[in-house]
Amino acid sequence: MDKKHDHLSPSAEVNSPTLWLGDFPDPDGFAHKYERGKGLFFGGADMTGATCLSAYASTRAGLGLAEILSPASALDIYKNFKPHIIVQNIEAGSFQNGDLNDSEADVVVIGPGYGQDKTLKATVINILKTFSGVIVLDADALTCFASDRVTLYELLHSKCVLTPHEGEFSQIFDDKRDKVTSTSFAAAQTGAVIVHKGSETVISAGNGRVLRLQSGSAYLATAGTGDVLAGMIAGLAGQGMPAYQAASAAVWMHSEAAENFGRGLVSADLPDLLPTVLQSLEERKKDIHV
Repeated sequence: MDKKHDHLSPSAEVNSPTLWLGDFPDPDGFAHKYERGKGLFFGGADMTGATCLSAYASTRAGLGLAEILSPASALDIYKNFKPHIIVQNIEAGSFQNGDLNDSEADVVVIGPGYGQDKTLKATVINILKTFSGVIVLDADALTCFASDRVTLYELLHSKCVLTPHEGEFSQIFDDKRDKVTSTSFAAAQTGAVIVHKGSETVISAGNGRVLRLQSGSAYLATAGTGDVLAGMIAGLAGQGMPAYQAASAAVWMHSEAAENFGRGLVSADLPDLLPTVLQSLEERKKDIHV
């Protein structure tokens, strides 16, 4: 289904590993960290925890290298987070006209914890216009277009993954229909992959494909879990998994990790729960001979 379709009659499948395991990254096929992908994470000055969670989750999902781009005021916070995550100082607005392709990144994440910085919208526009890899847009990177939706719609493409919760979705799409229909229409309208989060998470691609996770874990209803999900999607996409499959896999893994932990879960627990989920997927892959 092409971009800018006016009508959809969506039929959603239940999100299951059998639908995307064939595209799941195989670590045995990578010789060094750069083959496992590089991700850039735009860090905000105040809500630094969100960017930290997102970058860390990407590496737990298998990404070879995560780099946080930090404003000077937050540099020490990011540098002291995890020793394996690289931190680079950038000036506010420095990527409004820069070329991220020079960074050799495979995936970019912008939005988690960024805040409504006056340079954010111009930075996102430049990324969408110039970056050739996968782009994950979350939170503030979406809502900064609430009063200029058309600009966002025109720049989105099949390598973009949007991860709005229901409040953010309403700001950028304003579609009051049922969740499957509204998400499907948003994906067809923009050509992007839409991950519409909530107690039920619906994932749709611009070609009309739709998945729903009907048993999303209630334990995920806590601050920061969406930031972790954005990082997980980036981690899988950075390893070469197609954007729609990466989003679908990350949503399933996210819920599975939460269910395995149970009561008392906080978002900071999630990245460290991923190795067990990944191992179970490896075993399942062997069983079904994918």
